[in-house]
Amino acid sequence: MGNRIDKLLEDGRKTLDEKERKSIYADFQKYLIAESPAAFLYFPYEYTVERK
Repeated sequence: MGNRIDKLLEDGRKTLDEKERKSIYADFQKYLIAESPAAFLYFPYEYTVERK
């Protein structure tokens, strides 16, 4: 299970096509919720995204 989630997250990071990335992240969320490997205790309200 963990390998599938890791692979989807990695694929989403590598994909430049926005439509494809949304699809990959939707699958990632589906599997993460269905087979939750951890209990998230903190959800930040602000995200910082930078391109190098």
